[in-house]
Amino acid sequence: MLTIINHFAQIKHVGNVSLNIGPNEVEDEDWEAVKTHPIVKGWVKEGKVEVKDGTIEDLSEITPVDKAVELVETTMDKEKLLKWAETDDRKTTQKAIEDQIAYLEDDGKDKGDE
Repeated sequence: MLTIINHFAQIKHVGNVSLNIGPNEVEDEDWEAVKTHPIVKGWVKEGKVEVKDGTIEDLSEITPVDKAVELVETTMDKEKLLKWAETDDRKTTQKAIEDQIAYLEDDGKDKGDE
């Protein structure tokens, strides 16, 4: 299993792989099938898509804290956020997790959208 982080502001699709905004868990064989595609190679080269071995279970391992906060702010999986809240006791990431969960529970609406 790999973690593929999509830094684009939209969902990306290539072959059988769909990359939501933020971190995505992708099977090794699925990534192997698309990673040599010229478009995917460009995304990786430009840093728009980041590939990490394994899954991100412990958010405290992501440093600096700004990088962890960026990951939290693009995560749309509430269960993953709750799990990360248990593994990372940094105040900045805890606040980011709390804010992202509130955002998701509000159906992703900004305060100014009302």
